[in-house]
Amino acid sequence: MSEMNITEISEQRKYVLLKIFFLLTLFVDMLLIILFLYLKFFDLLLITSFKFCIFIMNFFLLRRKKYLLSMQIGVAAIVVATTIDTFFLGWKSYFSLYLIASAIIIINSIDLRLDWKKFEAIFILILFIVSLMFTNNGYSIYTVDSKLLEWVGLFNLLVVILSILFLSLQNFMENDKLKKKIEEISEIDPLTGAYNRRFFNQYLDIQIKQLENQIKYGHSREVNFGIVMID
Repeated sequence: MSEMNITEISEQRKYVLLKIFFLLTLFVDMLLIILFLYLKFFDLLLITSFKFCIFIMNFFLLRRKKYLLSMQIGVAAIVVATTIDTFFLGWKSYFSLYLIASAIIIINSIDLRLDWKKFEAIFILILFIVSLMFTNNGYSIYTVDSKLLEWVGLFNLLVVILSILFLSLQNFMENDKLKKKIEEISEIDPLTGAYNRRFFNQYLDIQIKQLENQIKYGHSREVNFGIVMID
């Protein structure tokens, strides 16, 4: 089994995180399609179905390692669809929270340049504020039962919170794997599999500090210390 280099580990990290992101979105879209079909909101049903197809297409981009493109398309689809959903169902449906989640995804992207991150995040937040201004007073295109609207809002609130927490956890785990791999590569010679000089220096420092503490706090003032050099 060949060792993976840093680039391959980083690419794998992107693949795993985006795959989870796309699967979560598809699952939520399936539930929304059922809801809109039940409510006979065919406009929103069509929009959500179109977004569902876009995320199916994103898996093909993911297999071709088009990570940044697939993420940008996915975020754009969520932003457009949820903005429309907010105007159709009103602020209390909490569809606008997906805009906040999209901004968080953009900010945490490691492929986007800082200036693009700022531009896209600010644009999404402007959409969020506009949707708040127009729908916070109870305005909506569709009239929905208040009790049902509360359940829809609760569903969206839970989905956004749990999705952000889950993606953050996955991001932390993947970053931890990458960090460990970097440490392993920096300490082990790829040809022989033996620890290199960098690891030796670190390990030697640790042993010397332990001996110093033993002399300082122990009863004995003398300790034995040896190094065997084999070539």
